[in-house]
Amino acid sequence: MATGRRHHTDLRIVELAVDPADVDRDTYPVRIRLTRPLTAYEVSGLAVMEPGLRTDGDAIVVPSARLDDVARECDTWAHRLERVQSRADELAGEALVADSRRVDEQARHGSHLRSQQADDRGLH
Repeated sequence: MATGRRHHTDLRIVELAVDPADVDRDTYPVRIRLTRPLTAYEVSGLAVMEPGLRTDGDAIVVPSARLDDVARECDTWAHRLERVQSRADELAGEALVADSRRVDEQARHGSHLRSQQADDRGLH
């Protein structure tokens, strides 16, 4: 089992995009395209920190917004992405610790079971 964490490039906004057919409405979905797709932990963190958003490939979709409003908030979105990445790192660390404990526990129980089987067969 590899114990090192995979390093992902920082999340950055590459572009904002909308479907031209939607811009006549008051609000519409705005896609915030990122430098890479979110990891599973980042998706979980985003769902907790920003309910109502969804991900689509390498983008976050703000379901009901205006392009100008999202563009004005680019710095705010950059800070949100930093928080999402930090939360994902915490979740990944917690998962790594839990996995390590689980493996240690299985190893302890496994060796106990092996010696119990030997005792049962009179092989001790």
